[in-house]
Amino acid sequence: MLRIIVLILLTFSSFSYSQDVHIKHSKDHELVYENFNPYTNAYQIESIVTLGANGHPILCQTIDFDKKGRAIKKSMYGNLSGNCHAELIIDDKGKPLQNGIEVFSTHCHYNKKGNLIKQEISSGTTVKTTKRPITSRSLSFSTYAEEKFETAMGTIFGKGFLQFAGYYSGLTTTGVYNEGNNLNEKTRVTVINGILNIYSDMKNILFALSSTHGDVTIHYVFRPTGGWTSDMWNCALVKMGFLSEPALHLATLWKKLIQEMGGTKSGAKIVHYAHSLGATDTYNAIELLTPEERKALHIVTLGAPTLIPDSIGLASVMNYASRRDAICMFDPLGYIRSWSGNETNVKFVGDTYGLPEHSIYTETYQEVLKELGQVFKECNQWFNKPSPP
Repeated sequence: MLRIIVLILLTFSSFSYSQDVHIKHSKDHELVYENFNPYTNAYQIESIVTLGANGHPILCQTIDFDKKGRAIKKSMYGNLSGNCHAELIIDDKGKPLQNGIEVFSTHCHYNKKGNLIKQEISSGTTVKTTKRPITSRSLSFSTYAEEKFETAMGTIFGKGFLQFAGYYSGLTTTGVYNEGNNLNEKTRVTVINGILNIYSDMKNILFALSSTHGDVTIHYVFRPTGGWTSDMWNCALVKMGFLSEPALHLATLWKKLIQEMGGTKSGAKIVHYAHSLGATDTYNAIELLTPEERKALHIVTLGAPTLIPDSIGLASVMNYASRRDAICMFDPLGYIRSWSGNETNVKFVGDTYGLPEHSIYTETYQEVLKELGQVFKECNQWFNKPSPP
């Protein structure tokens, strides 16, 4: 009996020890730290360190898991505000030293069924609550019933009603569309969407943008809708200058892409598109960049409630506003200056008369994308001119 107990203890001790084994490998200016989780019998990424052109770490993303392999905390370390003077130092397990380096954390909460139901930022302010499971689906009766209920509700009320009500609310994500087809080694294309978008809408935007730009790779930040009420509340906060999670994701994406292309002195260019509230997120994300990083950005906004000025150190910026898009009037000073001819980086497009329009799928904004796509494919001097000194 004693031998059996000893064997069991040895088994569990080896089980716990295996969780401390880290495997490190490098990939495209990144160090990826993985950890084997015996509960799931799989390796999981616990830390991703982005290296600068000099080989030193500039960003670190960490993920803390529970024993079931669920992410319970996601953190981003680095000079996130552009004003942090602490050095990012990584230990041998891929974790940053707590030496005053800036950090932005998101805490994940699950229900008893293991479904993610809420996320909170490190200050405790709720940023997103899901109304349905977003984890991998199981072949359970509850999942079956939910799918049937969703189909029935969509049939009765329509997908638009469910979207407006916030039924499809999800999580902010960063991804790559049509990977491996960049124009050249020194140019990247990024995009962020506006309000009331679900992921199927984002896929349509990515297809439209990539197809009009020679099927180029698109790096994107997806801002999911929380429904009309939630989106309007977030609009008000973002317009007042509160840093949103999509803005932080966008700034992090830009920093990573610039480093992948060789740093700020390599001639790197990022052509960025933003629609609707995504333009305000873009403006706030720019505030997190250094002056050198800003010089790599070529910004294009469509139907923006924040008309981005050309006086903040960017390589270039152009705001396209439909004459029938009232959303652009949410920046009254910029709008008035544009009509008076004092703002040369705002271009009004479309007909004056007709129904109001704001969607990126309207003919007016689709024509803008086609024209810019043609310029992009032809490598016009607007994209190839040297960055400001």
